[in-house]
Amino acid sequence: MIYIDQVPNPSGAYPAPKNQPFPGCIPLTDDQAATFRQYNGFVVLSKGPDGETVVTPNTEAWEAWKSTLPAKTTTKATTEEQIAELYEAIDMLLSGKTE
Repeated sequence: MIYIDQVPNPSGAYPAPKNQPFPGCIPLTDDQAATFRQYNGFVVLSKGPDGETVVTPNTEAWEAWKSTLPAKTTTKATTEEQIAELYEAIDMLLSGKTE
């Protein structure tokens, strides 16, 4: 179980959850916490028919926030490039040992 503040940040996301209860917090079950984390705190909290807390993704705010993040530029080296780097490192080590 995690505990979150009652009021979201100006961005629409709730602040980082805490592992211990605190005054005025809202407890979330493991399933609710999974949704909270999946959407980086961009959720809407409401009351269900039995008074339970319902956690619904705020996809519009979440998508808007994600669009402000820098683009991921992960280029993976090919196997040949990795092998060449290893040989280069080995050559450097060996040449350093003989000096």
